[in-house]
Amino acid sequence: MKHILVAGASGALGRSVVQQLLNSGAKVRVLHRSSNTLSAGTAGVQTEKVLADLTRPESLRGICDGIDAIISCAGASMSMKRFFDRSSFTAVDLNGNSALLQEAQRAGVRKFVYVSVAGEGPYEATEYVRAHRQFEQRLAASGMAYSVVRPAGFFTFLAEIFVMAQQGRGFIIGDGSSRTNPVHEREVAQACVAAVDRMETMVQAGGPEVFTRRQIVELAFTVAGRAPSITSVPPALFRTMTAPLRIINPRIHALLAFGAAVSTADAVVPVYGTERLEEYFRTLSGTRVP
Repeated sequence: MKHILVAGASGALGRSVVQQLLNSGAKVRVLHRSSNTLSAGTAGVQTEKVLADLTRPESLRGICDGIDAIISCAGASMSMKRFFDRSSFTAVDLNGNSALLQEAQRAGVRKFVYVSVAGEGPYEATEYVRAHRQFEQRLAASGMAYSVVRPAGFFTFLAEIFVMAQQGRGFIIGDGSSRTNPVHEREVAQACVAAVDRMETMVQAGGPEVFTRRQIVELAFTVAGRAPSITSVPPALFRTMTAPLRIINPRIHALLAFGAAVSTADAVVPVYGTERLEEYFRTLSGTRVP
């Protein structure tokens, strides 16, 4: 029986990874950053839980002992609602995962699976993508067997677009013509679990449908049963509006900078998943495609 450590298990992707590992018969150790998530638990009593913080390397000592493989979905928060969380992408996605990698090497872990971010383009210069790419490089240089999973944007990240459409509001940066193929996080989790036993060092994971950014918002309105009402904000104006956040909350500023960059450049990834975005939106609305 494999013993797998999952970091970042409290998010939508991490929860799905844990459940799929348990379904496969693996023994799962889940890393929790706070006692709040530790007490809440992940997948009930079926998981072994440890309390550690990636940004405090001393707390990681021993967490990888007896572990065969690591799946790291860990990173700084992608939530706009957690405004007072100032943990940067460099601090968590790069330095935190680097500390976990170092502990994994000390413990003799066989395989490290890391969830990165897909695509190439202007967004490569953003802190969010740069932190992921720099850790990918450290992982490749570690000498450990590894796989990097690069997904397109998760369906979960688009849930707020649907909520806004239900309220009769839509928002895009630029003209909305850039293209992407979002993927269900459940299928990204499948790629992560499969990667534990596979040799590929790079796994691309996109959904089966390519949309423009405007088409995603229009689809949300269609499923919500509302007439489209979409506001387009010029990229330069958006950057000016969000500039003060660089001082107030650098994480939120970096997140918005990444959002603006991917909204104005194509991010189409080789197809891995089969689940469709309309079905996801309909699930959010409480209805399903006939």
